[in-house]
Amino acid sequence: MVKCKRCNFDNPEGLKFCGNCGARLLGKVSITPRSLLTLAYLHILGGLYLILFIITFGLISILITIPFVAGFLNLYIGWKFYQEKVPKMAWVISLIAIMLGLSFTLLIYRIPAWLIFIINFIALWQSLKELRELSTKS
Repeated sequence: MVKCKRCNFDNPEGLKFCGNCGARLLGKVSITPRSLLTLAYLHILGGLYLILFIITFGLISILITIPFVAGFLNLYIGWKFYQEKVPKMAWVISLIAIMLGLSFTLLIYRIPAWLIFIINFIALWQSLKELRELSTKS
């Protein structure tokens, strides 16, 4: 809870203005659950796509390790974001998962799912500051 300096009203976390008097709140604004859920859904979607792509097409090669690692890493960080349990250095794990997925889809097999990872990167970039703050608190 963030207490308003003007009227002493207890406001929930994440508000920029007091719900009672409208004064600007000076407390730090935490990451919004919507942006955290957006990152979670994008990571889970990307991870599932990579794993299902491998299972569907039965890829047997040395390159299979990249999509498996990327897929499971995306699923792991997506699940953590969904649970709103942000591990330390989550933005680094998220970035590695995105880059591995992007390298597999764009550079190696050139499948159109690279858009998932580009959108995921943009969502990560927009919430990077808040995500860093949230991961250092955990």
